[in-house]
This record gives sequence, structure tokens and C-alpha cells, in this order.
Amino acid sequence: MGLNILEAVRLIESGGANECIARFIASVQTAVFSKEPIAISLDDALVASLVLARLADSAEGRRILKTPKRKNTQYKAEDFGFRSPQREIAREVIDGKIFYAEALDKLEASFDGGRIPDRERTLKRLLDDLILEEERFSEASAHALFIAGWDGSKETKEDAVRRFLSAFSNDVPGIAK
Repeated sequence: MGLNILEAVRLIESGGANECIARFIASVQTAVFSKEPIAISLDDALVASLVLARLADSAEGRRILKTPKRKNTQYKAEDFGFRSPQREIAREVIDGKIFYAEALDKLEASFDGGRIPDRERTLKRLLDDLILEEERFSEASAHALFIAGWDGSKETKEDAVRRFLSAFSNDVPGIAK
């Protein structure tokens, strides 16, 4: 009879997972080198998957697995509106108007003068996320204008935007109904 999840967790927490992991790895390696169908114990696969899940959730595991760092959990870039001072700071960095270090200072000052806890990590993650959001928005906007047929030669960008928006609404100023 196979292990259930609770039994597998108890096995891992007691330090008895090494044998299961070694058998799992050996089975996978044998299958890879022999090019034969893989024969893995479901118990070993369950224990290995739970261990890998724990590893992936740890800082050391993310480093080993080369997975990206956690996202900022205190402040989320998507919580800041398009016209917010924080998004404007990200646009200034993208446009090359200010350097990253200056942007961090401006970003911190944009929070009602309050000191941000763990400034280095929190502000850097938030600024990186805001810059990424702005870059995605710029790419999506350029793509929408391209779809609208704007190539920069025949009409202004504003006319292309109006034409594009007219497909979604009859109330766009400057567009005949």
C-alpha cells in the first residue's frame, strides 16, 4: 500500500526522505540513459515532489533552481494607478530622466514622507515591478497602435488612438459617428 500525503510529510520531517529521493533520482537517470519507459515508485515520486516543492519555496532553493525572487508582498505595482506618482517615477527611469538611485529616493518620499520598512528590498522590488508594468503597458500601447494601422507617416499618433478607441465607443471626441 502506498504512502498518503500526511505519511509522506511525516517521513520528510523525520529526515527519512533521503532513501526515497535517491531511488527516484536513480530511476529517472536509468530511464534517461536507457531510453526505456520509466519505472518509478509512486511513493518515491510523492516524497520527491514534496521535497522539491519545499525547496522551491525557500530562498536557498530559488538560488539553486535559478528561479526568480519572490515578488514584493507589501506593495504591489498593480495597486498603483496609471497616474500615480509612483508610476510616474517608473516612467522617468524608463525615459532616462532620472537614475535608479534617485528614483528610489523619490519613490520613498512618495509615501507621505513615511519611512519604508526594509528600504533596500521593498523599494527596489517595488521600483523593479513598477518599471516592468510600465514597459508592458508601453509595449501593449505600441502594439495597439500598430493594429490600428498607425505607422507614423500618414496620421498623428493621437488620430490613430482616436480611431482605435472608436472601435470600442461612439463617444470619442474628434471621431465622426
